[in-house]
Amino acid sequence: MSTFGMLANRVLDATLRGGNLSGGNRDQVKEDINEAIKQVDAVLRPARTISVEVLVAGQKDYSLVALGITNATSIRSITYTSVASGQQGALLEETTPDRVRELRVTGQNASWINMYALDGLDTLMVNPANNAVGDTISITYVPRSTALVNETDIPSGLPEEWHDIYELAAIQRSMRQSSPEYAAHYLQMYEHKLDEYRKWRNRRSGALGMTAGVGRYGRRGWRQHDNSADWR
Repeated sequence: MSTFGMLANRVLDATLRGGNLSGGNRDQVKEDINEAIKQVDAVLRPARTISVEVLVAGQKDYSLVALGITNATSIRSITYTSVASGQQGALLEETTPDRVRELRVTGQNASWINMYALDGLDTLMVNPANNAVGDTISITYVPRSTALVNETDIPSGLPEEWHDIYELAAIQRSMRQSSPEYAAHYLQMYEHKLDEYRKWRNRRSGALGMTAGVGRYGRRGWRQHDNSADWR
C-alpha cells in the first residue's frame, strides 16, 4: 500500500537521480502526483457515481453544473424513466450533437427520450424533449479524483498492487522539461504497466467471452474469444 508520503519520497528520489529537482522540491512532486492520479483515473475510469436528476418538461438542453454534476470526467451511461408512458429505466443511445440538432430540425422524434449527446464539456442534449412533469434520468459518470493532501492519504482509484502506475506517471510528468530522455524512459514503463493493468482487469472480469462465428455450409455457431488483452 502506498501513502501520499511514500509516493512523494519515491518520485522525489527518481527525479533527483534524473537531475531534475536540485534541492528537493517536495511540494512540486506532490503536485505532480495529484496531476498524475487525475490523468490515470481519467483513462482507466476506476470509479463511478450515479446521479438521479428530474427533467423539466419541454427542456432539451441541460447544464451539468446546473444538475449538480461538477466533477465528471466522462459519462458512462444515461437511463430515462417516463412517468406518462411507463418507460422505466430505458438506456439512452449516445450520439453526437450534430445528429441531435439534425433530428430536431427534421422533427424525427420518438414518443419518449431515446438518445443524448454531450455538447462541449458541460451541455447535455436530450432528444426529444420530455413532455411530462416528473420524468427523470439516471446519469452514471466517472468522477474526477479527489486530491491527496495528508502524508497518510491513500489513492483510492487503483488497487494497492497497482499504485506504481501513479508513481511512474508522476515521475514522467516531473521530468518532461529538464530531462526529456529520462522522462521518455519512464513514459514507456508507465504505458507498459498501464497495459498490464488493463489485461489484469479484463481477466478478472472474465477472460472468455462468446462471439458469433460462421461454420461450414453457412451454419452459424459460437466460439469463445479471449478478451484478456482487450483495450476497454
